[in-house]
Amino acid sequence: MKRQIRRDKRNWTEGIAKEAEEAANMQHMKTLYNLSKTICNNEPRQSTLVNDRNGNALTSDEDRRKQWREHFMGILNREEPAYPINEEDCEQQDIADKDTGPVSKAEIRRAIKSFKNGKAPGEDMITAELLKADLEFTTDRVKELIDTIWSLEKVPCKWKMGLIIKIPKKGNLRECKNWQGVTLLPVVSKIWEEL
Repeated sequence: MKRQIRRDKRNWTEGIAKEAEEAANMQHMKTLYNLSKTICNNEPRQSTLVNDRNGNALTSDEDRRKQWREHFMGILNREEPAYPINEEDCEQQDIADKDTGPVSKAEIRRAIKSFKNGKAPGEDMITAELLKADLEFTTDRVKELIDTIWSLEKVPCKWKMGLIIKIPKKGNLRECKNWQGVTLLPVVSKIWEEL
C-alpha cells in the first residue's frame, strides 16, 4: 500500500512538473507560478536536498549553495563559439533612417503599457502593475533616468544583474539538472530594452 501511495504521488508530481515545463516553454508565467505553488504545497519553499555530481546528498547549506552556484555557472557561462559571427557577414542596416535622438515620453509610455501584468519582479521588487498605476508620474521619472543614462552613456550596474529562481522540471528533484533557472531582471531596465 505504501509503495502504491509513493508511486501515485511521484506520478502526480511528475505530471504537474511536466505541465509547468510546458507552461515555461510557452511563456505562461502565471500558470507556471501556480503549478510551482501546487507542487510545493502552497508553501514558498525550495527543495532542501541536493545531490553532488557523484549522487551523494549534501547536508550543509553552504555545500548546497556551492552546488547550485556551480550548476548555474556551468550552464550560463559558455565558451566562445568556434565560428563567431563576423560583422561583414551581417547585412548592414541603413541607420540614416533611424532616430538616434533622445527618447520621447510617448516612447516610454508605450513601452510601459506594453508590459504584461502578473510577472514576477526583479531584485528591486518593482512590478509592471506598479509602473502602470500612475503612468504620468512613472513616465516623468523614467524619462529623467533615461536622459541621465543617455548623457552619461552608462547603464546602471544593477540593470546588468538578475535574480535566478529555480523552477522544478520532471525527474528527481535532488539533481540540479532537473531544475530550470529563470532570471528575473529589473522591470525598469526592460523599458530601456524596449526603446
